Amino acid sequence: MALQYSVKLSQVTNLTDARYAAGMGVKFIGYSFEPADLENEALLTQRSEIAQWIVGPVIVLEEKGLSAEQIEALYSGLPISYLQTRNLKLVSNHSLIYPILLTECCLKEMDTVLDQFPEAIFLITVIGTHVFPQITEYLVAYCLKYKIILTAPEINSTEFLELIEKVKPYGIELAGGEEERPGYRDMGEMMDILEAIEIEG
Repeated sequence: MALQYSVKLSQVTNLTDARYAAGMGVKFIGYSFEPADLENEALLTQRSEIAQWIVGPVIVLEEKGLSAEQIEALYSGLPISYLQTRNLKLVSNHSLIYPILLTECCLKEMDTVLDQFPEAIFLITVIGTHVFPQITEYLVAYCLKYKIILTAPEINSTEFLELIEKVKPYGIELAGGEEERPGYRDMGEMMDILEAIEIEG
């Protein structure tokens, strides 16, 4: 299975999402962690088991207020390949995904990050329910210069597909969801988008 873009599935909490994503050729699977999550042994065990079941995607630690010590503890217990954070003091020698809201996005900020971490990937979130032509123009310029994963959680799948066709990012981000019951979840828009960017043949 091959996709036109490198896909990141964020906030993965169940094996159903992870296995579907792996089968569709998703490149990155995100585990979101807050400090309190490190006290939840059942959650840590579940995340470890999910990682053991899947073949192909690499794990991204989506940190939410973690300390450097907590991040190192997670790296020692899970097969993490990337750290997603805006706090560059936490990065150390880890591979970086740097999240930016489009309203904050500027060439200077990304250049500053690349000065420290030349291999960084940028996760740009487009805010709002409609993508204006000016936004598309900005994104075309950014995607030509930087390795960008694009997400636009408030727009519909049709407009999102039109946007990525115009700007040609390195990748896109989709969000995982909750199972309705163990082993069952309606993939909805995620399935529509992944099937739309699947390479034929």
